[in-house]
Amino acid sequence: MPGFRDGIDTLRRVLGGGDHELHRDDLLRRSEEGVWRLRSFGARGEECFPPAVVVRVTLASGSPDVARGLVTDPAFARDLEARLLNRLVHPRPDGLPVVRWEVATGPTDTVTVVEDPRPAAAHLFIRGGDRDGACVVLAAGQREFRVGRGPWHGRDRVLANDVVASESDAFVSRAAALLIRSGAVLEVESRDQGECLQVLRPDGARIRPARTASGRVRIGPGDTLAFDDGEGHQVLLVLEEG
Repeated sequence: MPGFRDGIDTLRRVLGGGDHELHRDDLLRRSEEGVWRLRSFGARGEECFPPAVVVRVTLASGSPDVARGLVTDPAFARDLEARLLNRLVHPRPDGLPVVRWEVATGPTDTVTVVEDPRPAAAHLFIRGGDRDGACVVLAAGQREFRVGRGPWHGRDRVLANDVVASESDAFVSRAAALLIRSGAVLEVESRDQGECLQVLRPDGARIRPARTASGRVRIGPGDTLAFDDGEGHQVLLVLEEG
């Protein structure tokens, strides 16, 4: 696979590393430093970041697909957040910016970080069930979103659902799923919904998070979360940006 090897070699030149792990660590370091430089201080001296930032990786040669695969890995996003939290005096995960990545080719090899002037908001559009037509905005500063039936779940109903997929459709569990955000990456984990939750891709692929090794599936714009009863009844949550 010459294209893949060319992409790896190009990233090594850009990031100054040796093997794959070294250039990954160097990209983490450069991204961390770029985001850190954008921090400011509030009225009480607290450290603040912009709501969202863009990390732009420009490659002078080679395929950018390798770089995109690296920076959109949820584990990579979690490592970057851990590095930033480790440097804060009062670490708050909800105070970190949403990090969006842009990878492109250009005349020179560069890695730059700037404030995102127009961060895209993520929305879940509900199709089917008793909340058909509803739209739920996923707040940029929130890291986890509980998805389920009704506003509450738990033995004493003390845990709030951030995304109410249905009010009364019994095949949607009260604690159906969990959405986890790392940087700009979203993953879904099936909870009480078990194997009755599928991720539907625009290309027709179907993935059940409960059957994956990690128990999670990465989702992006255009993907659909399908909650079903196995008999043809479904509630769909369509993820879109903008």
